[in-house]
Amino acid sequence: MSRPRIPRRSELLLGLTLALAGCLGEPGEETLSLRFVAQVNGQAFDCEGVYEGVGASGSQLRPKDLRMYVHDVTLVRAGGERVALALTPDGRWQSDTIALLDFERRAGECQNGTDETNELVIGTAPKHDDYTGLEFTVGVPLEQNHLDIATAEAPLNISGMYWEWERGYRFLRVDVSTPANEQYNLHVGSTGCAGAPAEGFTCNHQNLVTVALDGFDPRADAVVFELGELLAGSDLDLVNDKDVDPVPGCMSGLDDPQCPALFAPLGISFAGVGPADDPQRVFGVAPGGAAL
Repeated sequence: MSRPRIPRRSELLLGLTLALAGCLGEPGEETLSLRFVAQVNGQAFDCEGVYEGVGASGSQLRPKDLRMYVHDVTLVRAGGERVALALTPDGRWQSDTIALLDFERRAGECQNGTDETNELVIGTAPKHDDYTGLEFTVGVPLEQNHLDIATAEAPLNISGMYWEWERGYRFLRVDVSTPANEQYNLHVGSTGCAGAPAEGFTCNHQNLVTVALDGFDPRADAVVFELGELLAGSDLDLVNDKDVDPVPGCMSGLDDPQCPALFAPLGISFAGVGPADDPQRVFGVAPGGAAL
């Protein structure tokens, strides 16, 4: 009869480690649906809404469009660890890298978009009970910003969120009307771009908006986009001198005099000048998902 084999010390240690891991367990994955809401001076954004006292001129505002791309969505734990949210592709609103938030619906003066809205960013992350913050970037990463929308996958196939190859995508699109201006726009995108699809592009001003929110519970809270704060320093009833500035609002052009007041609340500099290091003040946290 052969003698029983005595396990080596290394084998015993490995077995003990595996047993402990099985008992303690690694954190499982969970699906999280992050909710974004839009409002105008504390009132819910709606394409059929009429909002008074908006902007530096206290204008009456009617929405026409409100959409934005977000990427690099990251959850922050109480100890400071940052955990990426792995986006769940759905063939329409999200790929595995970028999501389109769409607050407009084809009603009222919003006639250039879609019938459906999308206020969710959905993804998976390790299950922890100490998530206390959220970070994300408004915009499209440089390596995806100059695709051909005829062949690009959703959500980068939306013509209303695209300029052309050199300029790329509209990261944030805000269209409104006032009694003085039938169309007042803010379209944020990269400028000073050069290149070709085969060789790639560079942009002098990427104009990405970085957002960091403290005190955010991804299972309960919502992210608020406050349009009233974005427009607070702008005269929405200003009638442009068409020879100097042909379009009311800002289309991210480097010579547009209305852009600095609209870029500042987003925490991005304009043409290299301005509050590049100042935090944005347009996005906030709605505890429990309620409006601020």
